[in-house]
Amino acid sequence: MAQLGVPHAIISDLYGLHFPDVWMPFYDTAPSDLDIAQRQTLGNLIGRQARQRGLTLLSFYNNSPVMSRPYFEILSYSGLQIVYHTRLPENI
Repeated sequence: MAQLGVPHAIISDLYGLHFPDVWMPFYDTAPSDLDIAQRQTLGNLIGRQARQRGLTLLSFYNNSPVMSRPYFEILSYSGLQIVYHTRLPENI
């Protein structure tokens, strides 16, 4: 994504969006450890972080929809348009 100049981040179960230009300490939290209120808070945080960088749409990739379920819920609270992918084009 960096080679293509596309803004990207990792969804962190603690920090929200973890952009490559920001250093954050290690943690050990899984999405299954978060209760509904924490998932809502995290989703709201992700929405704020994205908008602060001028983003209104997130493209979420994970090859397993089953394993992505907690993230679907978290992202639903972001207030952003979300596009979900389970495959990426080979020429990306």
